[in-house]
Amino acid sequence: MKKTILYTIAHIVIAYWVYLSVFSTDINFLLFARIAGVFALLDYVLGLLFSIRHPILEKFMPYDKRMVEHRFWQLTATIFAILHYVFLLLQYADTPSILRMYVLPSALEFILGGLALLAFILMTVGAVIELLPYSVWRLTHMVGALFSLTAILHVFWVNSTYTELLYLNWLVYLLSLVAVISLMLSWVFRVYLKRRYLYQVTDTKLLGHDVIYLTLTPLNHKVKYKGGQFAFFSFNANDLERSPHPFTIASGPNRSGKVAIAVKALGDFTRKLMNVKPGTLVEVDGPYGKFYQGFKNVKKEVWIGAGIGITPFLALPIDRPVILYYLTRSDNDAYFLPWLKKRAKKSGILKIVHHRSQVEGRFRPEMLAKYLYDKSTLFRVCGPRGLLDSIYDYFLLQNATKRLVYEEFNFKG
Repeated sequence: MKKTILYTIAHIVIAYWVYLSVFSTDINFLLFARIAGVFALLDYVLGLLFSIRHPILEKFMPYDKRMVEHRFWQLTATIFAILHYVFLLLQYADTPSILRMYVLPSALEFILGGLALLAFILMTVGAVIELLPYSVWRLTHMVGALFSLTAILHVFWVNSTYTELLYLNWLVYLLSLVAVISLMLSWVFRVYLKRRYLYQVTDTKLLGHDVIYLTLTPLNHKVKYKGGQFAFFSFNANDLERSPHPFTIASGPNRSGKVAIAVKALGDFTRKLMNVKPGTLVEVDGPYGKFYQGFKNVKKEVWIGAGIGITPFLALPIDRPVILYYLTRSDNDAYFLPWLKKRAKKSGILKIVHHRSQVEGRFRPEMLAKYLYDKSTLFRVCGPRGLLDSIYDYFLLQNATKRLVYEEFNFKG
């Protein structure tokens, strides 16, 4: 729905521009290039707005959902930027002297445009290729964000040469201003205005060979969060990156202010985290996410946690009957089953269904069909992308997505 509204607004703006253009000049590739350029700028601005990270924005849309929108608009901005360039090449294909300025730019305005295009492509590659190491992803975004400023300079420089479409020029200037403000806000929020909570690792438990459970104790203020939320953690250790990484808080709110996180070794950083020592200082930024959100008239819940995706269910409060599907490959990697059984015994209203794929076969969304008929049942799922997609698609067919709560955790920062 959100994308539909935003795209409708964008098309109205562009349609108005095309209408003016038809009455002022002939339609040609140069006109199409300008249309694509405005679309690229518009989508770039939307992507920036969605990427701003600050807890106060959680009231409007949780950060994980904003990152999905950010990637979408960043991708479309890059597509339109490429089209902008292609249409310019087509326009001047029969004029070698002008074409050479676009292929081998020497004038400042063309160099700025080329750098902007490369920046867009660089950031899109970093966002689309999810298997990139975190350090590479962060580098592509830092360099891309820096050079994306050249897009704004390019717009101001080139747009000043067009005087026949005054309203369009003002629209472009306004979008450029919003882009600059968005970049500044993002930088100020992350560097100066973020809430800094200083913690210390006080206990470590290695579960198996690839999962570690860390307990962190506050040294100043306590993070105020709800069960099921996540935060960004920056570890101050010589062999670890200082960059913030998102992890779900695996413990419920408590008076001591302690928080716990469970980390699975999935990449270079998380593998090094297996060796973190007590006493390590950690800076916490958060909380984020709305995995805890509920709806009216809910009488029962069904939770599906796969692998390390079980962590939010270790912290969610149990205030109504719950059926929890804990999905693992075998008994050997069901690290949190003993803790879940303790929660079930203490609550009296939590039922655990341990599904082992090596024994019972792959978990199928159809296994949840018997709960769908009860309109008062709410579903929460956390796990790999493939599992989430399959469950969402099944619920979509059953017209039940409004009763499905999930988190988009396939982002890096």
